[in-house]
Amino acid sequence: MDTVDKDRWTPLHHAAYGGNEGIVELLIAQNPKLVNKTDRYCGRTALHVAAEQGHRDIVTRLLAHCSIESKTSQGETVLHFAARGGHDKLVEDLLAKGPQLIDAIDVHGQLAIHRAVASGHEHVMARSLN
Repeated sequence: MDTVDKDRWTPLHHAAYGGNEGIVELLIAQNPKLVNKTDRYCGRTALHVAAEQGHRDIVTRLLAHCSIESKTSQGETVLHFAARGGHDKLVEDLLAKGPQLIDAIDVHGQLAIHRAVASGHEHVMARSLN
Protein backbone atom coordinates (compact mmCIF):
# COMPACT_ATOMS: atom_id res chain seq x y z
CA MET A 1 0.00 0.00 0.00
CA ASP A 2 2.06 2.88 -1.28
CA THR A 3 -0.69 5.27 -2.30
CA VAL A 4 -0.07 8.90 -1.41
CA ASP A 5 -2.26 11.88 -0.61
CA LYS A 6 -1.91 15.41 -2.02
CA ASP A 7 1.08 16.05 0.27
CA ARG A 8 2.68 12.77 -0.83
CA TRP A 9 2.10 11.23 2.58
CA THR A 10 1.75 7.48 2.53
CA PRO A 11 -0.42 5.57 5.00
CA LEU A 12 2.85 4.97 6.88
CA HIS A 13 3.36 8.73 7.33
CA HIS A 14 -0.15 9.00 8.76
CA ALA A 15 0.28 6.01 11.06
CA ALA A 16 3.63 7.36 12.31
CA TYR A 17 2.10 10.79 12.90
CA GLY A 18 -0.81 9.30 14.83
CA GLY A 19 1.36 6.99 16.90
CA ASN A 20 -0.35 3.83 15.70
CA GLU A 21 2.30 1.15 16.21
CA GLY A 22 0.15 -1.73 15.01
CA ILE A 23 -0.54 -0.12 11.66
CA VAL A 24 3.11 0.93 11.31
CA GLU A 25 4.14 -2.72 11.82
CA LEU A 26 1.56 -3.98 9.35
CA LEU A 27 2.50 -1.46 6.65
CA ILE A 28 6.23 -2.13 6.98
CA ALA A 29 5.60 -5.88 6.82
CA GLN A 30 3.58 -5.42 3.62
CA ASN A 31 6.02 -3.01 1.97
CA PRO A 32 9.35 -2.25 3.70
CA LYS A 33 10.20 0.31 1.00
CA LEU A 34 7.55 2.65 2.43
CA VAL A 35 10.06 3.81 5.06
CA ASN A 36 11.95 5.67 2.33
CA LYS A 37 8.97 7.50 0.79
CA THR A 38 9.20 11.26 1.20
CA ASP A 39 6.60 14.00 1.34
CA ARG A 40 6.30 16.87 -1.12
CA TYR A 41 7.29 19.77 1.12
CA CYS A 42 10.72 18.95 2.46
CA GLY A 43 11.23 15.27 1.86
CA ARG A 44 10.19 14.00 5.29
CA THR A 45 9.92 10.27 5.77
CA ALA A 46 7.70 8.55 8.33
CA LEU A 47 10.77 8.49 10.59
CA HIS A 48 10.96 12.30 10.64
CA VAL A 49 7.22 12.57 11.27
CA ALA A 50 7.29 10.09 14.15
CA ALA A 51 10.28 11.86 15.71
CA GLU A 52 8.61 15.27 15.59
CA GLN A 53 5.57 13.79 17.35
CA GLY A 54 7.78 12.08 19.95
CA HIS A 55 6.70 8.51 19.18
CA ARG A 56 9.79 6.73 20.53
CA ASP A 57 8.63 3.16 19.88
CA ILE A 58 7.70 3.94 16.29
CA VAL A 59 11.03 5.67 15.71
CA THR A 60 12.79 2.54 17.00
CA ARG A 61 10.72 0.30 14.71
CA LEU A 62 11.37 2.50 11.69
CA LEU A 63 15.10 2.64 12.39
CA ALA A 64 15.20 -1.14 11.98
CA HIS A 65 14.40 -0.48 8.30
CA CYS A 66 16.14 2.78 7.46
CA SER A 67 19.23 4.82 8.23
CA ILE A 68 19.42 7.01 11.32
CA GLU A 69 21.23 9.51 9.09
CA SER A 70 18.27 9.91 6.73
CA LYS A 71 17.91 13.58 5.79
CA THR A 72 15.16 15.70 4.32
CA SER A 73 15.71 17.87 1.26
CA GLN A 74 16.52 20.63 3.78
CA GLY A 75 19.26 18.51 5.36
CA GLU A 76 17.31 17.87 8.57
CA THR A 77 17.90 14.63 10.44
CA VAL A 78 15.60 12.74 12.76
CA LEU A 79 17.41 14.54 15.61
CA HIS A 80 16.38 17.95 14.25
CA PHE A 81 12.74 16.87 14.38
CA ALA A 82 12.93 15.32 17.85
CA ALA A 83 14.67 18.43 19.20
CA ARG A 84 12.15 20.80 17.59
CA GLY A 85 9.34 18.78 19.12
CA GLY A 86 10.90 18.98 22.59
CA HIS A 87 11.21 15.22 23.02
CA ASP A 88 14.20 14.96 25.34
CA LYS A 89 14.04 11.18 25.91
CA LEU A 90 13.92 10.59 22.16
CA VAL A 91 16.84 12.99 21.67
CA GLU A 92 18.77 10.95 24.23
CA ASP A 93 17.86 7.67 22.45
CA LEU A 94 18.91 9.04 19.08
CA LEU A 95 22.22 10.37 20.34
CA ALA A 96 22.97 6.98 21.93
CA LYS A 97 22.35 5.26 18.56
CA GLY A 98 23.89 7.94 16.36
CA PRO A 99 26.19 10.32 18.24
CA GLN A 100 27.30 11.79 14.91
CA LEU A 101 23.84 13.39 14.56
CA ILE A 102 24.83 16.06 17.07
CA ASP A 103 27.01 17.67 14.37
CA ALA A 104 24.53 17.37 11.47
CA ILE A 105 23.87 20.77 9.89
CA ASP A 106 20.83 21.52 7.74
CA VAL A 107 20.75 23.82 4.69
CA HIS A 108 20.27 26.81 6.99
CA GLY A 109 23.43 25.98 8.91
CA GLN A 110 21.46 24.84 11.95
CA LEU A 111 22.18 21.98 14.30
CA ALA A 112 19.43 20.15 16.16
CA ILE A 113 20.24 22.22 19.24
CA HIS A 114 19.31 25.37 17.30
CA ARG A 115 15.88 23.85 16.67
CA ALA A 116 15.44 23.01 20.36
CA VAL A 117 16.37 26.54 21.43
CA ALA A 118 14.21 28.22 18.76
CA SER A 119 11.25 26.16 19.91
CA GLY A 120 11.85 26.99 23.59
CA HIS A 121 12.89 23.51 24.66
CA GLU A 122 15.74 24.24 27.05
CA HIS A 123 15.41 20.77 28.61
CA VAL A 124 16.30 19.26 25.19
CA MET A 125 19.21 21.68 24.88
CA ALA A 126 20.53 20.52 28.27
CA ARG A 127 20.35 16.86 27.20
CA SER A 128 22.04 17.64 23.89
CA LEU A 129 24.97 19.27 25.64
CA ASN A 130 25.58 16.38 28.06
